[in-house]
Amino acid sequence: MTVVVALVDPPREGVVLPTVVEKTALSAADGVALYEAMLADFFAVTAEANVDVLVNYPSQDMLPDGQDGNPEAEIRSVATRALDAEDLTDVRYEVQVGSTPSARIGNALTHLLRDEGETSAVFVDHRVPFLERSVIDQAAIKLRRSETVVGPAAAGDVFLAGFKEPIDFADIFDGVPIENVVSRTVEDGYAADFVRRREVVATPRDLKTVVSLLRARQMADKRVATHTTAAVDKLGLRVEDGDLVVSERDSR
Repeated sequence: MTVVVALVDPPREGVVLPTVVEKTALSAADGVALYEAMLADFFAVTAEANVDVLVNYPSQDMLPDGQDGNPEAEIRSVATRALDAEDLTDVRYEVQVGSTPSARIGNALTHLLRDEGETSAVFVDHRVPFLERSVIDQAAIKLRRSETVVGPAAAGDVFLAGFKEPIDFADIFDGVPIENVVSRTVEDGYAADFVRRREVVATPRDLKTVVSLLRARQMADKRVATHTTAAVDKLGLRVEDGDLVVSERDSR
């Protein structure tokens, strides 16, 4: 069984989508609503795929000062709204271990492959509204033939990185992650393969791309990310003259 690993923050103001909130007309509360929608779509898509999900959430001391509450409970609440009772049993939760994102992802993947004996483990960014079951299934299939599979994102980033064998994960998701992952895979004598690119919503530019594509797919009556599309409509997000704007909001 392939296990999908996601590093998930609790949906709180001041914690999620900070760059998007800071540089757009979205409020902090809007950012939380959008983040929760993308997370709900992530849970829904991974439930369709033949995978288990490991949610790694931050401990309280990893969060900004003054952030009280229960991170696990807040994330579980989103999963409960997105999944039925049977699918919820395929999701487990563990506290992140490591001082950096690279260390946290690497620790989780290494633990699954070495200590738990999983045949493959795949990091997937949950801020990807156009994640599809077919992409996850394709990664799992490619991992039967290659030790590493990566999914490209903008600016040399990755939205997915899957492994059959652990590699050196130190600082691997810094700088240009896609080159780092492939370089270290090849250095260890392993084979690397790729799945098709997807957008990770981390910056206003990313969000503009996603909003435009969501609206275009709606016009063409094509499948869209249900929760994210509903949030975009409710928030009144549009791209006009190349800028991301919050237009008159859906009052439903």
